[in-house]
Amino acid sequence: MFFYLTNSIHFYVLVHHMC
Repeated sequence: MFFYLTNSIHFYVLVHHMC
């Protein structure tokens, strides 16, 4: 479960950084 949360945050950060 924690892994899923971390993955979600990482994806969000990546998209935000890309944008």
